[in-house]
Amino acid sequence: MKKNKKNTLTTYENGKASKINAFEELERTVCACLLWEDGFYENGISVSERIQTLINSINDNQKIIDLIKKAKFDMKLRHCPLYMISCLLAKGVTGLKDLIEEIVTRPDDMGELLALYKTNNYSLSNSIKKGLAKAFTKFDEFQLAKWNRKAEYNLVDIANLCHPKPTEAINKLMNGTLKTPETWEVLISEAGSDIEKKKNAWEKLLLKNKIPDMAFLKNIAGISRSGVDKKLIKDRISKISLNKLLPIDYIRAGIMNPNFESEIEKVFLKNMSKNKDKISGKTLILVDVSGSMECTSKNSKFSCLDYACSLAMIGREISEYVEIWTFSQIEKLVPSRRGFALRDAINYSQGHWGTNLGESLNSINKKTKYDRIIIITDEQTSDTIPNAMTEKSYIINVSTCQRGVGYKQGYIHISGFSDSVFDYIKEIEKK
Repeated sequence: MKKNKKNTLTTYENGKASKINAFEELERTVCACLLWEDGFYENGISVSERIQTLINSINDNQKIIDLIKKAKFDMKLRHCPLYMISCLLAKGVTGLKDLIEEIVTRPDDMGELLALYKTNNYSLSNSIKKGLAKAFTKFDEFQLAKWNRKAEYNLVDIANLCHPKPTEAINKLMNGTLKTPETWEVLISEAGSDIEKKKNAWEKLLLKNKIPDMAFLKNIAGISRSGVDKKLIKDRISKISLNKLLPIDYIRAGIMNPNFESEIEKVFLKNMSKNKDKISGKTLILVDVSGSMECTSKNSKFSCLDYACSLAMIGREISEYVEIWTFSQIEKLVPSRRGFALRDAINYSQGHWGTNLGESLNSINKKTKYDRIIIITDEQTSDTIPNAMTEKSYIINVSTCQRGVGYKQGYIHISGFSDSVFDYIKEIEKK
């Protein structure tokens, strides 16, 4: 057997992959990572193990800390940043109390961080104790009462472990005198199975704007079934802010609530283009519709293709001139639609089979001219892609797959499925 042969890295579909360093691999893994969820080629456990291995191999801990903040606040991920902190703690990194305080934005984040850290049977370090103690004091009585629930680590347990500086809210927590909060969960639970009481509870919550955007989007169907006036529901939809929502959250709500799809689409288009200047020139958006992009995990009903469509919908709105294409076996020009109609046009543009990105790029480059190209994909090509035709060539990776393409060929890589990916493009082009 021949030993002296070239070691060529490949994608999962045997296309030529790029050799990248450990930090680049970590970044492409975490920015689109819904922790523990399986992908088409990799299961959630192996992805989490890779994250820990990569963190252990990277000497520059500040770069990891900056990536944690990016994943949390730009990519709007919750669990993966907490897991990355637990990996840093397990690595023996100290001085993380300020990071922990910053990343912990809800009381239940504290218990989640502890559970992730203690999974590996590590004893509590000073960093995690001091960080949780600092984070604890951020929360008022309402927040503590809302999240004072049964869990592996409840809030009283956590307070006993980290000894936060006493506040009025913390004292009430420890004494068991927190006032029951008037949250949407409490009001709906109190209404029980009585439809009229539920209707009144939902109306009260909507009129007082007491239900968070995410909870509202997930409960539109139930609110409608209880008999709440459609005008009231539509009015609340119009008030949805960008906040912590991901583009996919609007798509999910539109699918689940076809009677309100038009209103959800309208607020999606408004929020996703708000405060965003148009990207100048002609932009070509190329969406991967191959079979692997359709995979959904056991914990999620949405696929990489759903995330890709949501980004294409945003790109359509903020581009001065735009062409949208798809690729699988071949390349296809998509009709110039917008919103949910564009999502459907992308989905039904062609069969979802192969991943011939290289062949499609070569063909597109002969057919049309553009100022920038944005390729939205999991990067698992079956062929070799050509060098970028312009300095404004981007690959947006929407998966956690270990290897990608085009790193040394003039393409700028951005991982994630938050609307923030377009902010990165704009910042890059300002330089």
